[in-house]
Amino acid sequence: MQELDVMEFYVKETKKFVKTKTRPIVIITSNNEKELPGAFLRRCVFHWIEFPNKEFMADICNLHFPNLKQNLLDQCLKHFYALRAVTKLRKMPSAYNLIIIGTILVIIGLVTVITMIRVIKHSK
Repeated sequence: MQELDVMEFYVKETKKFVKTKTRPIVIITSNNEKELPGAFLRRCVFHWIEFPNKEFMADICNLHFPNLKQNLLDQCLKHFYALRAVTKLRKMPSAYNLIIIGTILVIIGLVTVITMIRVIKHSK
């Protein structure tokens, strides 16, 4: 908040202060894990982004793991969305959690070694 008010920011990596001449636009994402102060929220414009549906999430997974077998992906998505439907969870599983599940499946060998090599090459 202080930085936005004085329009000056310290960048640790360069060990320099950056002063702006115009008020910056700041985009912040939230997963609702922490309550943000009211003074901060009064200065915000909110835009809600819906969580991806199964089809879009399958597309995301296919980008990360292009050779993941369809039946395995279908089972992962089925259980993932079933977990998201549980209302008593402290925190709902995120897209990142599904990507971690895919990574674990690759590591434990449920996907071919060739697929694992392709994923590593594409991540560089």
